[in-house]
Amino acid sequence: MSTIGRIFVVLNLLLSGGFLYFAGVHLTNQTDLQQTLETEREERSQREDKLSSDLQSAQDKLADATNGLTATEGLLNAAANERDQLKDANETLQSTLQQINGQVTSMSSSWNQIQGKLESVEQQLTRTRETASTSEQERNEAVREKNEAVAELADVRQDLSNTEADKASLQSTYEDTVQTLQERELLIEALRQRLVAAGIDPGVSNLVPALSGSVIRVEPSGNYLTLRVQEGDQPVQVGYTFSIASGGRLKAVATVSEVYTNGAAFCTFRTVSGSAGPEVGDEAFTRR
Repeated sequence: MSTIGRIFVVLNLLLSGGFLYFAGVHLTNQTDLQQTLETEREERSQREDKLSSDLQSAQDKLADATNGLTATEGLLNAAANERDQLKDANETLQSTLQQINGQVTSMSSSWNQIQGKLESVEQQLTRTRETASTSEQERNEAVREKNEAVAELADVRQDLSNTEADKASLQSTYEDTVQTLQERELLIEALRQRLVAAGIDPGVSNLVPALSGSVIRVEPSGNYLTLRVQEGDQPVQVGYTFSIASGGRLKAVATVSEVYTNGAAFCTFRTVSGSAGPEVGDEAFTRR
């Protein structure tokens, strides 16, 4: 073989070896790329499964929160309706008590008149007995009038006793109604605060806007106080209810009855059971 042929054979062998080397390297890289791609596919599938699971969990929590909100709104509406009914019953009881007080006053007046009449009859009977010239008929008439006055007095006493018993019963019912009304209003306020504290907007149309302020005066007599309300998006109005608290403890519930031009509000209040009552400097808020 000539030298040129030998050179071509050597070149052919070198080229063949280089081709085999590059083919092996390419095959190895392709295998590595396929493994990497499969790994990424598995990781992406796992991430998708995890995201799907998290999404389903979030949807379940949202459904639970929605159901809880709906149930709470139903409780708020029911409590508000019962509070209105108790207010109506309270007004009816007050009217009945006033009527009974009028009847008691009238009966007391009748009692005094009958006692005066009885005394007059007794005096007349005494004079009749002392006067020898008084006829038997006049004495009998005086005795009859006295007996009638005594019987009428006994009837009035019985009516007065029955009226006092009815008054006591109505007073007890009135006090129970007032206590129940206060408990319902405190329950409504507690439910509102629980919703707001949980970061949930109650969404009830009759809720007042979020206002806050402080107690600047407590009247020495009667359940009256004055609030200084901070300016907000909506002004304070008559009928708004404020919770009076100090140190995170509810002390009273105040209802606005008059609003002044300087931002102050005159209120009536009801003290919470177990509390000493509101004081100057206590915080006031409609809801949080």
